[in-house]
Formats: sequence, C-alpha cells, structure tokens
Amino acid sequence: MTEGTAAVGSILLGGVLLGSFTLPMKFARRWPWEATWLIYSLSALLIFPIGTAVLTLPSLSQIYLHSSTNALLAAALFGFGWGIGSVLFGIGVARLGMSLGFSIILGVTAALGSIIPMLVLAPSALASMKGAVLLLGLGIILLGIYLCGVASGIKEPAPGQAGLPSRRALRTGLIICLLSGVGASMLNLAMAFGHDIAARAATLGASPSNASNAIWALAVALGAFANVGYCLMLLIRNGTSRVLVAPRSASHWWLAILMGALWFSGVNVYGRGATALGTWGAVMGWPLLMAVMIVTANILGWLTGEWRAAPRRASVLMVAGVTVLSMGVLVVGYSGAV
Repeated sequence: MTEGTAAVGSILLGGVLLGSFTLPMKFARRWPWEATWLIYSLSALLIFPIGTAVLTLPSLSQIYLHSSTNALLAAALFGFGWGIGSVLFGIGVARLGMSLGFSIILGVTAALGSIIPMLVLAPSALASMKGAVLLLGLGIILLGIYLCGVASGIKEPAPGQAGLPSRRALRTGLIICLLSGVGASMLNLAMAFGHDIAARAATLGASPSNASNAIWALAVALGAFANVGYCLMLLIRNGTSRVLVAPRSASHWWLAILMGALWFSGVNVYGRGATALGTWGAVMGWPLLMAVMIVTANILGWLTGEWRAAPRRASVLMVAGVTVLSMGVLVVGYSGAV
C-alpha cells in the first residue's frame, strides 16, 4: 500500500467515524439536547484532544513556544470560528428546515473548506488538470449534498413550518446558515494554515502520524468555548441541569462520552491522512471527508428506521444523492493521482 493510498484511507475512515458520532444520542432519551451536547463537547473538544496531545507529543508547551505566531493565531481563531459555526448549525436548520438548511450549510462548508486552501497554498493548481478534476469532483459532491438535503426535507419537514416562512424569517435563516457554513469550514482551515505547528512538532521529535495532534488540541479547545458556553446557557435558562445528576444518569454520561470519542477519533484520523498528503491534503481531503460523513450518517439513519415511513420520492432522492456523492468521492480521489 502506497503512502498516498493509506492517507486517503485514513480520510475515509475519519468520515465513517464522524458520520457515526451522533448515533449514541438516539439512545440518550432522558436527557435534553443541551445536557448531552455539553458532556460531548467537554470530552470531544477538551479532554480527548488535550490528553492525546500530551501523551503523543514530546512537549506540547515547547511545540507552541517554537511555532510561528501566524500558525498559532490561525489555529486558534479558525478553531473558535468553527465552534461558533457548530452552534449556528443547529439554529439555522431549526429556522429553515433540514432541506434548505443542510444544503446551504454543507454546500458552503465543502466549497470554502476546499477552495480557500487551494487559492492560498497552491493558486496555480486551479489552471492545471489536477485543479480542474478536483473542481469537477467538488461540483459533483455539492450536487449530491443538495439532493440529500432535498430528500431530508421531503422526509421530515421542520416542525411548525406551515408553507413558506416569512420574507424576514427566510432572510434571517439564510444569513445564519451562511455564517454557519463559513464557521464549519474553519476546522479545515485551521489544519491548513496551522501546518507550521505540526511541522514544529515533527522537528521536536513527534512522529509524522502524531504531529497534527498539536493543531487539533489548540483549534478544538478554542471551539469548545462556544459549544460549552451555549449549552450552559440553555441548561440554566431551561432549568435542566439537574438531569446530569439524576438517578440512572450514568448510562447517558457514557453515551455522551462515546459521542466525543467517535468525533475526536474521526478528526484525529482525518488529520493524519490530510497531513500525510501535504498541501493537497487540505484541498482534496475535506470534500472526501464530508461526502463519507453524509453517506455514513444516512446508512445509519436507514438502519435505525429513520426512513421506514418516508415517501417513495424522498427515498429515491436520497439514494440518488448518495450515489452522486460516491461519484464525487471517486473523482476527487482521482484528482490526487493526476
């Protein structure tokens, strides 16, 4: 197996793990969303990444001390922006519904997360055959995402949406979704523009497969502020914090921690694959990751009965969307060999 093939395999595995991370939430039925998301955020964004970085890197403090200021600021600011984007994701989908909300957010995320690194790190590649094939694959993936979003909207319209939303509500929802898509893409930008941190970690003795842990530890820790802060606000406002210490709550703690383990494992594996591919890891790895996440999530949703009562049109559109996404994955993967 070549190094490039192994790297792409890591990105695909990361997509499977990230596409599975919300599955445990289906079984945390006695907790409100904010309680589960709080414990998930603490484990996925603070405990696991910082603990892994400390255990796998020679000296985390020395890595940051000797990394460039620009790389540190990029990882920190893009990580915080991603955290805001993940909060806005839930708000935007609630306002516009799954179909329009998912289509806008994931479309913006896929486009910005792939195109910005290319424009900054390898602008000349846009005019090459590699860039043309990549853009074609990205376009196919965006079409697949759109089809999946339409299918989701037919299957399960947003609660309380009777007809079209008002012009003001639509405008507000569109702005929130656009901002969410921009924010969600920033995790990949943290990886791309914080690359000097991983390079410094390797110089100080970290293995190539673990060097990217220094980027994730910083980026997602900053993103935790937005997620944890929002959950705490809801727990206080809704008076639901008591569920965390209620009888028989231990199983829900473990389910939320499992969510965190799946999410962080997926991000970590993706980071290793993207780092191994160098500059092109941030460009072609991001749409590959997103496509596999969507395919995995829909397969798991199908297996757990989410589509059992769906109209035939929704099921056909979803199959078409997953098929188009798979084609896009193949095209993007081929761009790495051009």
